[in-house]
Amino acid sequence: MQQLSEFLRSKPPEHSEHQLGKPETITDLNSLIESLTTELDQGKAVHEAFLTKSDPILDALTKLFDGCIGAPYSPEQLGDIERG
Repeated sequence: MQQLSEFLRSKPPEHSEHQLGKPETITDLNSLIESLTTELDQGKAVHEAFLTKSDPILDALTKLFDGCIGAPYSPEQLGDIERG
């Protein structure tokens, strides 16, 4: 997005006839790009926090099933089960 913003700012004045060349349009677009960048950064922070913080549902399920589930099957046992 920053590249688009820099590209639009670098256009020479002779392109001011074009709609994207109008200063107010470029200003509006730059404002939109800044807003989107801010929202994406905030979303990234929320997502990272979600991935690193404790999950209360997982914690409750882990506590509920702790000690209630037996040892995993050995590869031989799994093979026997798959063969039927």
